[in-house]
Amino acid sequence: MHLGLLLAAALSADWKEYEATGYHHGCIMPKNGIETSRRNPGADGKMPVPNLTVAADKKIPFGSVLLVSYGGIVSERIVGDRGRAIVGKRIDLFMSSCERARAFGRRKVWVKI
Repeated sequence: MHLGLLLAAALSADWKEYEATGYHHGCIMPKNGIETSRRNPGADGKMPVPNLTVAADKKIPFGSVLLVSYGGIVSERIVGDRGRAIVGKRIDLFMSSCERARAFGRRKVWVKI
């Protein structure tokens, strides 16, 4: 998205506070306690793209564009995944690695749909 459009959107209303976590392939340890590098498509059937794909509540249609703001950064994300715990004002941001997802942790972000 063009920087001017991002800034214009950032200045408008309709931002809501969400709780966000980071995720990546294989970060959740299976029952055997060993992480895997298995890659799975998102709930939309497409492979998630780091720093672009977001898992959101099923009320938000696949392909919807979300603007996500945290730490002074506004990024554009596209809904392509779901999750059992992703309900209401919760999102999961797909990261480039497990390490980055863990470093992101759980935090409050601002979201505009």
